[in-house]
Amino acid sequence: MKACMFWILVILATAAPGSDLRQSSDQIALGIIIDTSWSCTDDMPNIRVLSRQAFSACDRHSYIEILSAHPGKTRIRLAQTIRTDSSQEVKNVSEILNKINTGFLSCADISEALDLAAKRLDTASRQKGFDDVAILIFTDGRLSDTDSKQVVAMSEKLQNKGWHVFVTGDSQANRHLLIGANEKKLTWSLISEANPVVWLKQVVEGKPTKQPITEKTAQSEVLFGKAANKSKQPIAPGRESANAEVLEPEKVVEPVITEAVKDKPISTEESAPMKAPTAKKERIEDASKQQEKRLITNLQKIWPWLAGLGVALLLGIVAVVMVALRNGRQWQSSANSLLGANQSKTEGALVIEFNGQKYGLGQLSRFTSADIGSGPNNTVKIPHKSVIDKHLRLFRKSEDLMIKNLARSAIIISGTEVKPGQKHKLSLPVRIKLSDDVQFSIRLVPNKIPSNSKRSDEDEATK
Repeated sequence: MKACMFWILVILATAAPGSDLRQSSDQIALGIIIDTSWSCTDDMPNIRVLSRQAFSACDRHSYIEILSAHPGKTRIRLAQTIRTDSSQEVKNVSEILNKINTGFLSCADISEALDLAAKRLDTASRQKGFDDVAILIFTDGRLSDTDSKQVVAMSEKLQNKGWHVFVTGDSQANRHLLIGANEKKLTWSLISEANPVVWLKQVVEGKPTKQPITEKTAQSEVLFGKAANKSKQPIAPGRESANAEVLEPEKVVEPVITEAVKDKPISTEESAPMKAPTAKKERIEDASKQQEKRLITNLQKIWPWLAGLGVALLLGIVAVVMVALRNGRQWQSSANSLLGANQSKTEGALVIEFNGQKYGLGQLSRFTSADIGSGPNNTVKIPHKSVIDKHLRLFRKSEDLMIKNLARSAIIISGTEVKPGQKHKLSLPVRIKLSDDVQFSIRLVPNKIPSNSKRSDEDEATK
């Protein structure tokens, strides 16, 4: 009897945990796509809340993936099966959602994110045996026409497989999303009225997913031109709707029509379906309009930053000007002293002293060259047997005063030997020794040559 009771307890103990692993009818494969476009910045807090609600609404052993759509790429933020259904899992998801932020002046590719989510959920649903699959796209709906058309086309294919696609948006959502919702290719809702808990409950129970019409959505339908006509007439491509489903005439809530809407005449172009224009022309016009719309929206968001940057630059320029005016005299004095120091190096007369005689070579700033030797054609003539016809050449090279040894023997310049044919830079005053019996000095005399100085024979002849 004890052995029988033991085996009964073992069977019950092993069967109890297994019951949790069996697929429940409430288990679902869920994909959440978050739009990170710059225009979703104000809606991002609401998007995070809706994502947490969707995660919390899933039962244990449901599979969930969270993807963030970016320009040209999609990032997978979460891919897991709900195991404990505890607050810790919700907390972990909240931390992941808080790290998802919008990009600066970016425009996310929602269709690419939807395609990736569909492929991954298809694999997960086949491997884990999920019958119910849903994809929630949390966005402001301000997509480009190309992106919107691709989203609608993919949503129609997914719904034909029995999947459910839900898209949110605001009053400026792309019209192609609204047209697709009216044609029941997807389920659309205002982001302020979205309820993912109700959506997922309706998916599990197999009920049609219809968004309840409130006074706000009814007014939006009037503005988009839907609720004015209660019959099932097709909506023209130029018309927009704020509701995702085309309701039966008897279920439509009478909207509150304002006086402005009543007085507005309804043109035949708005009430009749739009004629299909040329495909290429339509794409060009739609793309330009969508780009202008995105640009205006982005500029409205960043203009305070641009204004602040402009004010900061203006204040910086004013500060620099004030500092320059305050320190202008000091800067001018420093500049004058620096210029004066540079000018002092080239101001004054160049003088050669030999045997008590002084030979003026003119202002150093205008000096070019002078020859020194025993010949009659030299600038400075030194009649001595040890001095050849052209012994030295004195010249300027840029701002430097140079000397070249033209003799066949070395000369001594302030203790430095300069061999024949070599050049040497002079630092005035300087003393030059041609031989044991002949030596002279070169110096710079300020302002002008002294009155007792004598010119060379050649200078006097020139006069």
